[in-house]
Amino acid sequence: MIRQISPGKWIQTKRIDMSKALLEETKLSISEICYQIGFDDPSSFSRLFSKTTGMGPMEFRRQIQHLPVRKKLK
Repeated sequence: MIRQISPGKWIQTKRIDMSKALLEETKLSISEICYQIGFDDPSSFSRLFSKTTGMGPMEFRRQIQHLPVRKKLK
């Protein structure tokens, strides 16, 4: 079944996915990540991230840091 979503919602989803990867793989600040993925305001980014994931970007990063290291596939 194919879900129909608006282009704006699709872009938001992709931006949140990119921000998750940056939170996991870099030490960039939340503001730097916000600007890098195309948001103009860190507060708006944090609200959307929280609404989408159920936790703020800092909380997400803390939880990711406590997970065991994943092996990279070759």
